[in-house]
Amino acid sequence: MLAISISHNASAALMRSGVIVSAALEERFSRTKNFVGYPKQAIDYCLKKEGVSASKLDRIACTTIDNPGLMIKAKTSTHFSLRDYTDYYGER
Repeated sequence: MLAISISHNASAALMRSGVIVSAALEERFSRTKNFVGYPKQAIDYCLKKEGVSASKLDRIACTTIDNPGLMIKAKTSTHFSLRDYTDYYGER
């Protein structure tokens, strides 16, 4: 089973028979502290380390229940410029 977290400190973990065999934080690959978003590189690392192809996974769990799916689609970053802030929040 592959577990994915897309919130603060996005990460991935691979489990076999209920035991974590590989885990990684996306920030280690992106070099962005407290990375928020889809942890593609962390997922790739876990699968490669254990020699598993995505087609062999029997389950995938998204462990982030408090964040909406929009987090994946919208720009979210811990590095906002004033223009980014204005573009994101508008006149609110």
